[in-house]
Amino acid sequence: MRLVALILIVVGVALLPLSVLGKGKGELQAQALPPPRLPAGQEQARPGATLENGWAVSNIGGCTFLDFYQKAANVLGAPVTGFDGISQTFAYGQLVCQPNNPAGQQVVLANLGYSELRSTGRLPLPHSPLAPAAQDFILSSLERGGIDTSPNDRIHRWALRVTDGRLI
Repeated sequence: MRLVALILIVVGVALLPLSVLGKGKGELQAQALPPPRLPAGQEQARPGATLENGWAVSNIGGCTFLDFYQKAANVLGAPVTGFDGISQTFAYGQLVCQPNNPAGQQVVLANLGYSELRSTGRLPLPHSPLAPAAQDFILSSLERGGIDTSPNDRIHRWALRVTDGRLI
């Protein structure tokens, strides 16, 4: 019994450097998983439409989905559904047609955060105050004439201070 325990200890000590150091630095990092595949559509190409991921994105009447998508494709991601008469869903957002809005404002981004809150039973309270950091950011942005997206902006300095200087 002591011999078995001694052999296990010797083997464990021999394998310890290999498990800690590995043969190369790259072996210690987990392989990144590929992103999940988006649902591909089977729509046909139409005149004046763009076909991406099998889904057509087009301007429909006053609802200029294609124009909006071409400006915000990097934010919306690829389409994952077709136009259902009211909206079209993309990987990271949803465009909604509101024909009663003024011209040029008939395509809007869906308020998916509000929809998520309602679906989980948590309703936002009307007229509740903003968080102090968000309120300060908005007020200081308005004083400067708009939101400054440069790295010297106060919100970036605040984010770095909150994360102890580490970029997130």
